[in-house]
Amino acid sequence: MAACSSDSKPTDPIPASDAGNTEQTGNEADAGAEEDAESDAGKALAAPTITMVMKMAGGLHVTWTNNERDCDAIEGERKTKGTPGTDWAVVFTVPDGTVDNKHDAPLQAGTTYTYRLRCKKGADYSPYSNEMSGTP
Repeated sequence: MAACSSDSKPTDPIPASDAGNTEQTGNEADAGAEEDAESDAGKALAAPTITMVMKMAGGLHVTWTNNERDCDAIEGERKTKGTPGTDWAVVFTVPDGTVDNKHDAPLQAGTTYTYRLRCKKGADYSPYSNEMSGTP
């Protein structure tokens, strides 16, 4: 049995029609790598889906379904309904895409808060999720 070496590279079988021509120029090899990169670059990230905003312990508990595999983080934004000049602001970042909930507290009782989320992967972001509101 032959030992494996970390320097060895698997080779693809050569089609019979190319058996006499086994050279590949650097440009041909680079073209294949560029095509793979372009197909990944054109793929948009899937947005998470907020499933619930529930009153809990002086704040609101937000739960969601992460629809994108391999998210680096989920970013949560919040705005206050009915307050003039209130814009969306990032209020939490969950550093692992496998986590699917966050407790946001303390919040003012009787005030309505609206949430939206997005997936972050590297320097890319998904579109925003659905919006969902709650009142602590």
